Amino acid sequence: MSDAAHAAGYPGMKDYGMIRDVFADTTERWLNANTFLPRITESGYLGKIKNKGDTITIAKTPKITGGAYARGQKLDIKTDVEDPLTLEVKRAYYWTQFYDQLDLHQTHLEHLTRRETVWSAAAATAEYIEREFLAAAPSMAHASNTGNTAGLISKAYNMGSAESPVALSRKNAVAYITQIFSMMSEQNVPDSLGEKSVLIPEFLRWYLLSSEELQDAGKIGGPSTLKTNFVKNIGGVNVYSSQLLTPVNSDDKWVFPVFACCKSAINFVVALNDVKVTEPYDMRGTLLSGLSLYDWGNVRSEGVAYGYVYAADTTILSATGS
Repeated sequence: MSDAAHAAGYPGMKDYGMIRDVFADTTERWLNANTFLPRITESGYLGKIKNKGDTITIAKTPKITGGAYARGQKLDIKTDVEDPLTLEVKRAYYWTQFYDQLDLHQTHLEHLTRRETVWSAAAATAEYIEREFLAAAPSMAHASNTGNTAGLISKAYNMGSAESPVALSRKNAVAYITQIFSMMSEQNVPDSLGEKSVLIPEFLRWYLLSSEELQDAGKIGGPSTLKTNFVKNIGGVNVYSSQLLTPVNSDDKWVFPVFACCKSAINFVVALNDVKVTEPYDMRGTLLSGLSLYDWGNVRSEGVAYGYVYAADTTILSATGS
């Protein structure tokens, strides 16, 4: 092309497919694909929010009342209704990428500029959102679904705490995971809350891969995002491993969090609010930028659990039984 902005032979971003509407649509689709939250939470509002400050009203589980009935009895009718969750979208993340006009002329950019920019923007946004969500996750769990004496009725489940984490090995890894939703059953968490998911640290994935209780290792693994991998469905629970679970050091042990939830216990929304492809007046090149809006709401804390664990098997030899 040759015009007032570019010399002959020097391409602009539209030559690489950087048409704003196409680029925005592709980035949003990749963002949803690279974020694990839509898989484990209720996410019916993906792409539907437009502005920071938008609100979404989400109905909670109805309050059902009843009692014994005798013929002719006047019913004591309750009019209480569970207050809905009003989710105000307050969070946003921006990203930028500048391509100098000289760089655009380099042959190594000719075929990857559009694809790589879209992928990198979506991946960076997804990681930022996931890290922020996981930092807030401990506060979402019901008090009876955490700690060393978890369980609303029995107090018999050990989820672990930061001060007293559970020592895990390949021998008890499966038992630790499968206890979580047995514990939640004491909260009368119904199947209507949707699929059950657990997010575990990478070392625990290694234990599962070598566990004698999971013999068919060929069936372990599946679709993954950049930082979060689907491991296996164990007893109706979807297990994911993540690099984004931040450990803390306690008594010279690296203690990792474990997060679990029912799908409808948490609502998550995300939308690409704006994408711009511009040529700054004071620079020779093209600036790509985007803004994503997102937020989440805790609809039912009884359907959320949180624990702390550390690796008791620390060598490959111990994991293989050698």
